[in-house]
Amino acid sequence: MKEIESEIIEDDWDYREEVRIDPCECNHECGNYILYIKGEHSHIKNAPPDEFIDVCTIPNWLLIDLIRNCSEKLDLEDEKEKLEKIIKKHP
Repeated sequence: MKEIESEIIEDDWDYREEVRIDPCECNHECGNYILYIKGEHSHIKNAPPDEFIDVCTIPNWLLIDLIRNCSEKLDLEDEKEKLEKIIKKHP
């Protein structure tokens, strides 16, 4: 377990419960992965909320771009929370 800014993150949570990346059927030939997300989080009308929806195909070389995009957004969210705390302390 890690503690980050008074937020506790469990090391063993099911991080594939809502979103996942799996190798495509021919990954051994193409190296691609498929990004899936639960229907309730998709932009597809009438998507079954509890079923995984195939969102896109990601070549293996783009996985690092996805990681960096996610990392950047998490960093921005963290900075936003810090600023909101400062604003609340000094209105």
